[in-house]
Amino acid sequence: MTPVQLPTSTASPAFAWEKWLSAILRDGILLDTRGLADMSTTDFLTACTTHGVAPLLYRQLHQHQAWSVWPTALQTALAHQVHLHAAIDALREQELRAVLDGLAQHGVQPLLMKGTPLAYTHYPAPDLRPRSDTDMLIAKQDCETAHLAMLDLGYTPSNAVSGELIMHQRLYTKTDVHGVNHVYDLHWKISNPVCFADLLTFDELASASVPIPALGACARTLQPVHALLLACIHRVAHHHNSRCLIWLYDIHLLVTRLTPDMQTAFLQLAQNKHVCAVCHDGLQLAQDAFHTPMPAALLEVLHVAASGGSTEATAHFLHPDQRQWRVLISDWRALPRWRDQLRFLKEHLMPPANYVQRRYGTRHRALLPLLYLHRALRGLLRLWWKP
Repeated sequence: MTPVQLPTSTASPAFAWEKWLSAILRDGILLDTRGLADMSTTDFLTACTTHGVAPLLYRQLHQHQAWSVWPTALQTALAHQVHLHAAIDALREQELRAVLDGLAQHGVQPLLMKGTPLAYTHYPAPDLRPRSDTDMLIAKQDCETAHLAMLDLGYTPSNAVSGELIMHQRLYTKTDVHGVNHVYDLHWKISNPVCFADLLTFDELASASVPIPALGACARTLQPVHALLLACIHRVAHHHNSRCLIWLYDIHLLVTRLTPDMQTAFLQLAQNKHVCAVCHDGLQLAQDAFHTPMPAALLEVLHVAASGGSTEATAHFLHPDQRQWRVLISDWRALPRWRDQLRFLKEHLMPPANYVQRRYGTRHRALLPLLYLHRALRGLLRLWWKP
């Protein structure tokens, strides 16, 4: 193995941290320890938090007895962060059980998705998979009931823009008696961007869902093939083809456990849903980072199927210089009817007045024209921002 150079403040520090952290997670050891004493503790912890890998890194270093060569300052800082996370994670598990029970009492059966269920189904221990919130998919007809259930559980809904075509989720937050913040993101579609939103429906996912015994009788999640497809979609649709290592590690673990039949099913699903380019990108990045063992045919078939990527609307989200205006145009074009396209623009330009008033912290309706104008001008500037 070739030693991976320690990150420095020179060119591409983000990429250097990515390569360095993935090398430790992959190989379990750090061959070149020169420079560790000069490493910034703040930069190190920031990189671990950004990539969501502090607990995994701590575990890997201890397993391979590499911990002893690290400076005391780095050891102390990482250990403190990991132990604090483990304590918080235990409280969040208690809360998750309460939320699942509360929803069940109201007749709502959600599907846990993304990081939280994977923490219990694919990681050696749930606290090894940090997550900032818990994502749940619910049936559209259960939205109001689920909303009332979350209110009963003491949660506060976010002030989010609404619209049948532009928003398919709602955030709920609560701070417990220990000061720990709990965040639940209730989705009725898997994604907000139009070309991803209906690729996997609640009914489709629920019919093949599997239990999570570690979380009790009310906990269910996506079966592995669906979970892998969503893991590939999520980092592209909502996070601009992010190279965040914890999301790539999710893909790595999911692929590693696929049986040959599951691999075939995954390829067929990616082709049927027209996300071959997106899936190829996610699997390739995971393999590059963690040397994920997978049949060459898996990547080859996806690559061949995606070679005409221009026919896949979802492939546009892999553009290296993705901007908000590209996302907006992609969503607009994905709508089949001109009436929906007009409604899409209206929902972006003219959200409900109560949302705008709460957004700007005012009750004076006379200010609404100015507030809408200000919001529109800010929106025009944001079109050139990266998502």
